[in-house]
Amino acid sequence: GNTFGQGVRNKGFALGKPTLKVKIAAERPTQRQELLEALTVMADNDPYLSYQLNEFNDDIYITLFGYVQMEIVQETLRREYGIDIALTDPMTIYLETPMQAGEAHVAMYQDGLHFHAGLGFRVEPLPIGSGIEYTSEVPTGHLKQTFQNAVEDGVYGCLDQGLHGWELTDLKITLISYEFSSPVSTPADYRALAPLVLFDALKKAGTKLLWPMGDYELTIPVS
Repeated sequence: GNTFGQGVRNKGFALGKPTLKVKIAAERPTQRQELLEALTVMADNDPYLSYQLNEFNDDIYITLFGYVQMEIVQETLRREYGIDIALTDPMTIYLETPMQAGEAHVAMYQDGLHFHAGLGFRVEPLPIGSGIEYTSEVPTGHLKQTFQNAVEDGVYGCLDQGLHGWELTDLKITLISYEFSSPVSTPADYRALAPLVLFDALKKAGTKLLWPMGDYELTIPVS
């Protein structure tokens, strides 16, 4: 961009993560697949644009930084791909974090579940900006690493939606107990059970929403 005063070489600038999301749909429903293909191409070329499908109703959402980017997306789709779109008003992207510590244990076959596995988790809040921390108090000599890997996969696979439907963050998850049956238990049982037990622990802890916040640092010469 343009500068005033003595020129300074730009060492790079990162915008962070988008803080808004918008529901997007083709004006002509027959162009839905074309819209998805166009968004895929656009997202590949623009690191600040992404889209997701709602897992419950297949609605399409794009993430944005603001209204100008929304208008650019709309115009690009119309001009370059021949797709007229309808957009909802932008909504703020929140994050979820636990309010306090919570534990949950689900025994093998509890409540009619058909998983040949039992698990227990403890969840704890972490300071803002910490992200996700996963650990296990179960020795691999008791539950083999293959099964522990499956538990961890199941945990990380469900962190995109918390109790209020927003991505989880600033959260420590600890595997604290397990049940295993040698003839029948498989890693798939633990992978499938992990999200259910984790959400039970989150319900015990409760979650709160985090608003997006920007952090900027401006450095100027003293003279």
